[in-house]
Amino acid sequence: LRAAHFIDLEHGWAVGDSGTILATKDAGVSWVKQPSGVFGKLLSVYFIDGDIGYIAGDAGTILKTSDAGANWDIQSSNSEKILNDIHPIDSDLVYATGNTVLLRTLNGGKDGLSSVSVQKKELQLDLYPNPSRGELILRSSENMRSITVLNSVGVIIYLKEVNSNAVKLSLQNQADGLYYM
Repeated sequence: LRAAHFIDLEHGWAVGDSGTILATKDAGVSWVKQPSGVFGKLLSVYFIDGDIGYIAGDAGTILKTSDAGANWDIQSSNSEKILNDIHPIDSDLVYATGNTVLLRTLNGGKDGLSSVSVQKKELQLDLYPNPSRGELILRSSENMRSITVLNSVGVIIYLKEVNSNAVKLSLQNQADGLYYM
């Protein structure tokens, strides 16, 4: 298995090689296999609620369910790259990332190819020190207009308008953990 996501103490999903999707309703005591319709590696899973979830994986694979995983629909990503992570912000705004690709849909993937835009421009970002005790420096090869930091459940914990290629972030009051920028 490659990744897991729980929406509460009881309900969760795990994904892995050969298109494996497993679901639990009893905190992982038992797992039920769900059909994915794909055979590659699935690397990331994230659910918005008990019904709507997304999976990302090899060869640009993006899967979506609206029925807690009873059915998984293949979403068009317009990419053949490995997608290491997927994160829906809400039912419409979803991001997927890989080594050299950032994908986004603004309508939950309803329009297939036209709903996902691939950012092809190379952008160099440096974030240090990492790990940090709350103060970080973010440098970019291009001017940044704003910085948004989300916690691991998608809640915005820091938002700052900037007009610079370098900014100092002050996050001392945040708990240790994984954050998205």
